[in-house]
Amino acid sequence: MHRFFVDPDAWCADGCILSGKEAHHLARVLRLRPGAKVLLFDGRGGQWEGEVKSIGKGKVHVAVTGQRDYVPVPVTVNLLQGLPKGPKLDLIIQKAAELGAAQVIVVACERSVVHLDGEKANKRLVRWERIAQEASKQCGRPVPLAIKGVCSLTQALTMAGSAGLNLVPWEEEGVRGLHEALVLHGASPQVVNIFIGPEGGLTLGEIAQVREAGFVPVSLGPRILRTETAGMAAISMVLYQWGDLGRAPGQRRDRVDG
Repeated sequence: MHRFFVDPDAWCADGCILSGKEAHHLARVLRLRPGAKVLLFDGRGGQWEGEVKSIGKGKVHVAVTGQRDYVPVPVTVNLLQGLPKGPKLDLIIQKAAELGAAQVIVVACERSVVHLDGEKANKRLVRWERIAQEASKQCGRPVPLAIKGVCSLTQALTMAGSAGLNLVPWEEEGVRGLHEALVLHGASPQVVNIFIGPEGGLTLGEIAQVREAGFVPVSLGPRILRTETAGMAAISMVLYQWGDLGRAPGQRRDRVDG
C-alpha cells in the first residue's frame, strides 16, 4: 500500500484531510480513487491503515480503518558525516534512511571542499530534510531520518555525546577492524555513533580530537572506500550485528539470537 505523511493539523473526526504535496501525489501522480487502501504515518512512530473516502480540489479525505504497531530499530545509529562535495550527501542521506540510521549530523571538516554557512546552509538543510522524509516514506519507516548541521567538529562531538559505542573508520588504522570492535564490545549498546570523514579523510588533528572524545578508530577492510560508501558499509555492519538488517519483518532480535 502507498504511504502518506499526515501533518499534525490534518486530523479530523474519522481520519485526516491530506493537502498539498501529499494530496497531489495521491490524486494526480498515483491517481488513486475513493475506496483505495493506504497507510498513514505521523513521523513520530504512529501508523494507521486508511481508506480514501473522497477527493476534492487539492484535498483528500482518508478515514482511519486500523492501527499498526511501531517496532523501533533495536539500536540507535547516528552517522556523523564530513561534508562532501557535489550531490554525494543527497545519496548518503537517502541510503542512511533506507538502512535504518536514526540521524545524520553533517560536519564541516578541514578537508571539506564545500563551505556552507548562513542562509546557504539553511536552504541546503531544507533540501536534505526533504530527501530524508521522502526516502523514509519510500522505505516504510514511520519515523523519518533526522538531519542536523552544518556543524563544526566540536559541535558534532558534543551532539554525539560519550554514551554508547563511538567509532571512526580510518584508512590508517591497521590493527582493529570494525568486525572485531563489534564482537569484542559484547552486548548491544543503545547508541552507536559512526564518524566518516569527507573526501581525503580526516586530518591527524581531527583524529586526535575525535579520539579524545571517545571515538575508537577502526578499519573497514583492505580496500579504501569513498566517503559515500564508507558510512553505508559501517551502518550496514552495525545494524546487521545488533539491529534488524537481515531479519524478516517483525522478527525480534532476541528471538533470533536466543
